[in-house]
Amino acid sequence: MVPASRPIGPETSVVAVTRQVSVDLGEEVLILHLSTAGYYSVRNVAARIWHLLGSPIRVSEIAATLAGEYGVPAERCETDVLELLADLVDRDLVKVLA
Repeated sequence: MVPASRPIGPETSVVAVTRQVSVDLGEEVLILHLSTAGYYSVRNVAARIWHLLGSPIRVSEIAATLAGEYGVPAERCETDVLELLADLVDRDLVKVLA
């Protein structure tokens, strides 16, 4: 879980943790957390976000990429990205860098 002193915002950099493996199954990605043995599934746009998390990236860059690819306003993308990232951080699948 992200400490209160490090909230996730548009300029926050994030990356997928190394304690996981994932596999693509069409529009779905299955993720196995190696420490907890928990399985997680993300689909469609969330799967696209997961692929972007393969290397450190700012939240604003994720939102801009999605806005361009899906023709959705960047502000809407940013809100949805922040919500998904908060969940992935809570599940210890994403690490907040700064």
